[in-house]
Amino acid sequence: INKPKIIIIDDLSLYINKKELSEIFTELRKYNEQEKITIITMTSSLDNVLKTDYIYVINESEIVIEGAPQEVLEKDNILNKSGLELPFMMDLSVKLRDYDLIKNIELDMDRMVDLLWN
Repeated sequence: INKPKIIIIDDLSLYINKKELSEIFTELRKYNEQEKITIITMTSSLDNVLKTDYIYVINESEIVIEGAPQEVLEKDNILNKSGLELPFMMDLSVKLRDYDLIKNIELDMDRMVDLLWN
């Protein structure tokens, strides 16, 4: 890569496992911060979108939701209509919040367990 202004990556989740995908996203984040470039990734899996700055959800050639990751993921009904599933911790957190069992979205499993035990 010769210092591009934009990198576009098509659905890595189709080709590698979750651990490798997480490692790649970590390296892309570092590269983004060091080189101040825009990185656009397309995916059909929402597992790593929490590591992004901004999300566009496109369904049938139209943007149906856009915004910060947590704000977009809280709109699970729209995501489900678009054929997308929430990452496990986000899904659990939204449901627990909807039943007033927690106040805020919690994505860290250890902190979630602590909240539930208290």
